[in-house]
Amino acid sequence: MLEMSERIRTSLRDQHTRTIPQNNIDELEQVLAALAEEEPTIKRVGINVIREARLDKLFEDLLDSADIKTWIYEELLDEVRSNASYLRHNWKVRFGEEWHSLDKIRLRTLTKEGALRHVVPEGQCWVVEKVQPIACLDVGTYALNADFQRSFTNLH
Repeated sequence: MLEMSERIRTSLRDQHTRTIPQNNIDELEQVLAALAEEEPTIKRVGINVIREARLDKLFEDLLDSADIKTWIYEELLDEVRSNASYLRHNWKVRFGEEWHSLDKIRLRTLTKEGALRHVVPEGQCWVVEKVQPIACLDVGTYALNADFQRSFTNLH
């Protein structure tokens, strides 16, 4: 789901095309239609799925791109936007504060475990802490099988 979400968001932000490829819009329409149909009763999607797949950001980009007109599949895009709007509204109501704190949770995850874990505030700036390697592999101390040894020497 994250892959689909990111592909579509990238397409929408591409300054040259600012559109969604047909295969992506078809896939998105099917997913959102199924979720919208189930939403009143099953409520299959949890906040973790929304956060990890960045569906909130996808919906934001879709709804902010209403000025994009694609005569080829305009009706399908309208259906996608309608389902995105419906789901976003329902999820905001259902998840409340959790929905509104998705970005804070993402940032906290990035700064504790992710790519920003060594970036720390210093005054009004952010700096990268000195990073020490956790462990080094001393290849000479390990018995290597013959295939790995041949492969390793071919890398040099």
